[in-house]
Amino acid sequence: MSNLQLRVISAVVLAVVTLSLTWLGGLPFRLLCAAMTILIFYEWSRMCRPVAATGLGFLPEALLLVFVGGLVAGLPASWLLLLVAVMVVVTVVVGSMRQTSMRQAGQWDASGLAYAAISGLSLALLRDGDHPGLVAILFLFAVVWATDISAYFVGRAVGG
Repeated sequence: MSNLQLRVISAVVLAVVTLSLTWLGGLPFRLLCAAMTILIFYEWSRMCRPVAATGLGFLPEALLLVFVGGLVAGLPASWLLLLVAVMVVVTVVVGSMRQTSMRQAGQWDASGLAYAAISGLSLALLRDGDHPGLVAILFLFAVVWATDISAYFVGRAVGG
């Protein structure tokens, strides 16, 4: 199976799952947003954390799980935004109490927490059961998917 065939098959499967959960809205869509939040933070940490750094231990991940729990439970947006602010402050404060080399890791973790949490929260609030939110998210997906597909083919055509 070629690389393109594998990409197309996986894209179709993921698109069907994503569009189905988006259409349903409510708890299924909040679960999708929670999973995306976790994946965003995971990717952020892999890019930004030094390999040998123990840094803050599992504090950022634990804080993110608290946020994800609140998101899935459907807490009001004001509470979730306050929770994001608290998570960032706690991560920065704990990171600043570490060695100098770990302070920067704490700042990157705090930034990643904010980025991941606000990304997931934004999508969940945008969808939140109303028709205009559904249309906006479907438009967002269409734009992102079209640019990704175009970038893939243009990249292959120009050699990378």
